[in-house]
Amino acid sequence: MMDDAWEHTDRRSVMTKRMKREIHKNIEGVFIPAVSHHNYYRALGFPDERVVYGVDVVDNDYYRQRAGRARGRAEEIRNSLHLPASYFLFVGRFLARKGIDTLFAAYRRYRSHTAVTPWGLVLVGDGPYRGRIREEDSGREGVFFAGSQTGDGLCAYYGLAEALIVPSLSDPWGLVVNEGMASGLPVVVSRGCGSSISLVKEGVNGWTFDPGDAAALSDIMLRLSETGEEARRKMGEKSLDIISEWSLQKFADGAIKALNIPRRQVPVGLITRVLTRFWKGHVRVN
Repeated sequence: MMDDAWEHTDRRSVMTKRMKREIHKNIEGVFIPAVSHHNYYRALGFPDERVVYGVDVVDNDYYRQRAGRARGRAEEIRNSLHLPASYFLFVGRFLARKGIDTLFAAYRRYRSHTAVTPWGLVLVGDGPYRGRIREEDSGREGVFFAGSQTGDGLCAYYGLAEALIVPSLSDPWGLVVNEGMASGLPVVVSRGCGSSISLVKEGVNGWTFDPGDAAALSDIMLRLSETGEEARRKMGEKSLDIISEWSLQKFADGAIKALNIPRRQVPVGLITRVLTRFWKGHVRVN
């Protein structure tokens, strides 16, 4: 089984968790992101030797190279996209659980407290929450909505940003953290994101904050915008160093290791077989 849920994202009932444990008796092993998620799967019935790491990576070279190219054309791109000289970047779906309300509250506080020229806030993405957000904040100074972006278009926003903010209230991992780090950015990540434990080194390549804590996020935004350009550049370099360990090769090695986990020898009962047969995550290959 390949999964990235963890304690913070699992809001299922006790009965559902018991059913999952029964289903897991029919599964040889679990392929998960990192050690940070291990205890959750141990509690679900997977012994240590049946847990493999390496899920949730991106093509680091793709983002590094294309963000670098965008920086080489910074003035041209900034003018064509009407971007502010400096900005915080949000990338993701516009959903309540992505912490967008927290982000806007923090940004409003940041603009009222900063002693330097305030950075802009650029939001890349779309989703059900976007209409309400635009109604409330589209006219607010410093806020820019870029819509959905992919490929080189997305990398341009990464390349010209000063920092990536991921304010999710609850997220199994948050691959945009990988993308931002591979683009050479400092990252500010809610502890509601599974990746915050493994990828963010406090004060080294970014900071973390409690989900929903707009004041804490605002303080970090102030600290970042008042940090010198050279110090921010070094934080971005640290992001590149850290994310280099979370590569496509890491995923491939983990997948191969998972495929070589020996079959369980414990006999499985009828109830477990029935639950597994009707489990929505079950895939049959003929």
